[in-house]
Amino acid sequence: MKKTWYKRNKKHAYATMKAWRKRNRRRWLALQRKAGRAYYAKLKRAAYAVLGNACKACGEIDTVVLQIDHVAGGGTKEMQRLGHYNKFYREVVAKPKKYQLLCANCNWRKRAEGE
Repeated sequence: MKKTWYKRNKKHAYATMKAWRKRNRRRWLALQRKAGRAYYAKLKRAAYAVLGNACKACGEIDTVVLQIDHVAGGGTKEMQRLGHYNKFYREVVAKPKKYQLLCANCNWRKRAEGE
């Protein structure tokens, strides 16, 4: 029913929401931040799930210490190209063979050993 009303009254609905956002700017921004964080967390969970939810080297499953590693290196350049973690997580889901999930210890060990 709401969708039908909205389709018939798009201009009025848009004007009403715009006015509400203007009157309730702080609340609107808080809602936007909350939605953004939820979206980010959803993308991160999806990326981790595609990569197996565990460290490839030692099997650690604590998501607090898990990190996405570029198998062939080049992570800094890729992040500069993509510009935002949301884009990065979408890239991981789309092309999981380029990445692996490592815990912080294994990732730093790989870096120190130059692999």
